[in-house]
Amino acid sequence: MDWIDPIFAVSVALVATFLWRRASAGWDGSCRPTLRPVERLACGPQCSLHLVREGKRILPVQNSPAGCTVTEFPRGNKWN
Repeated sequence: MDWIDPIFAVSVALVATFLWRRASAGWDGSCRPTLRPVERLACGPQCSLHLVREGKRILPVQNSPAGCTVTEFPRGNKWN
């Protein structure tokens, strides 16, 4: 009977890990990233502009030595 407790503990840990991973990935099993790169434009040696798709929207991401900035296009244009 001493060997049942470790087997039970390991099986509970495996089931909990499985349920946690399924819940974090979505119950439909889709583990697709929500951000996808669309285009990149180098503006200088240390600056660039990226277009990133997030769902149905496309966001411009500006990258420079000072940091990274995400902006949005105004509503009503062909990118949103």
